[in-house]
Formats: sequence, C-alpha cells, structure tokens
Amino acid sequence: MAKAESIQAQAAQLATRTADALRLGWLLLGASLLLDWAAWRGDTSAANVVIVLIAIAGGAGVFWYGARALFDARVFRQWARHWHDGADVMQTLIDFDARVGRAKPRSADVLTELAGRRAGALGLLRRQALCLLVQLLATAWALWP
Repeated sequence: MAKAESIQAQAAQLATRTADALRLGWLLLGASLLLDWAAWRGDTSAANVVIVLIAIAGGAGVFWYGARALFDARVFRQWARHWHDGADVMQTLIDFDARVGRAKPRSADVLTELAGRRAGALGLLRRQALCLLVQLLATAWALWP
C-alpha cells in the first residue's frame, strides 16, 4: 500500500511540475504576438513582405504548439489533482486514452509511462520555442535597415 501511495505522490508531483512548465506557452505566445506587430511596422517592399510572411508562419507555429502545450498543461494539472485525491495513476491514464481514442499505455510501469507523456508534452514547448526563434530571426531581418 505504501508503494502505491508513493507512486501516486511521485506521479502527482511530476504532473504538477509538467503543468507549471507548460504554462510558459502563454509567455511565448505573447512574445509571438509582439513580434507579429513589430514585423508589420517595417518596409513593405516585395522582398520584405516575403520575410514578414515567414515571420507570420513562425507565429502560426507558435500559436499551434502553444495551444497544444496549454491543453496538455490543463490535462497534467487535472491528473495531479486526481492523484492527490487518491485516484489510481494507471487507471487515470487508461481512462484518458480511451476518451481521446489513443491506444492503451505502452509501458506497464506507471512512472515510465508518465515520463514518456511528460517528454512529449515538453517537446511541444520546445517546438513552440523553435518557431518563436524562426519568427524572431525573420522579424529582425525584416526590420534590419
């Protein structure tokens, strides 16, 4: 019984930390909107418009990955609440998978399964940051005198 409680506590802590990290998506999204605004203030020549469109495409990526990361943040936050309240970790993951039409968990070890999901969610945040970098570079190029 103590081992199951320990796993629940570890899973809840991992889920909480993941949800907190994924909330950075809001900050990246705000920076992206600021860059979109800045990109449009530059030169309107044909070459510059292409660069601005690249910046906007980067912004679209920031939005897409940000929306996914923020959705995942809510999911991880909900899981943490359930696990703090004593819900079974693996059953929670199985129920979630059934609701979203995903195959059953790949790993029999709960913490390994959760670590894989955490890595996937944090990967969304990394891809969002990469899109923001593309947007930042294109915006800087568009505004360069």
